[in-house]
Amino acid sequence: MGFISKGQVKLFNTAVSKTGMTKLERTALLEGLGVTSSRHLTQAMLTEAMEHFEKLGFVPHRKFNRPASSKDRLIGKITAIRNELGLMESYVDAMAQRMFKNKDGRPVASYRWLNAKQLHSLVAALSYHQARVCQAKKKTSRC
Repeated sequence: MGFISKGQVKLFNTAVSKTGMTKLERTALLEGLGVTSSRHLTQAMLTEAMEHFEKLGFVPHRKFNRPASSKDRLIGKITAIRNELGLMESYVDAMAQRMFKNKDGRPVASYRWLNAKQLHSLVAALSYHQARVCQAKKKTSRC
């Protein structure tokens, strides 16, 4: 039997407190689901309980409101750094090929094929390169 995660237990307990349930009502809800503790809830039981909380007016909030496609922002950032340093797109592709491999062990074809986590690493590497170039040129603006 798979129990819910600690984060889901926190969500359950938050829903209990936000809806203003008393200890007696919480106990009755858990017993109605067939458990004595929120730690023993299964995913199906949690879903049923959350539907009950939504009827009572509870609206769960997302922890992070990250845009669905953060890849576009990271690619835009890479393009901006590349343009500022006067680098060709092939330079960034070569960096990506050295940093990341496909599942079959071959280098990636282009930085545009990387996932968001890999793009974030590439932005960090380019930012580091940008700082080195700015320091070498003793450039004070935009560094």
